[in-house]
Amino acid sequence: MSMARFVVEKNSLSVTSPDKIKGKQDSAIGNFGIPQYGGSMAGNVVYPKDNNKGCKDFQDQSFKSHPGALPTIL
Repeated sequence: MSMARFVVEKNSLSVTSPDKIKGKQDSAIGNFGIPQYGGSMAGNVVYPKDNNKGCKDFQDQSFKSHPGALPTIL
């Protein structure tokens, strides 16, 4: 018999624009690996209008970052 536990690491998401949703939001980290305590991540958060919860594949859409731009966070 083995025991395990699932720990959700809490964090906050700072939205800098647009102004109507600007501010700090509670969030959870989904980094799929060893957590980087004290780290930060900057990028453009994008999601499609349809399937915005990601219940289906995103096969018909590209979320690639542009060279020299901030990374895309989906």
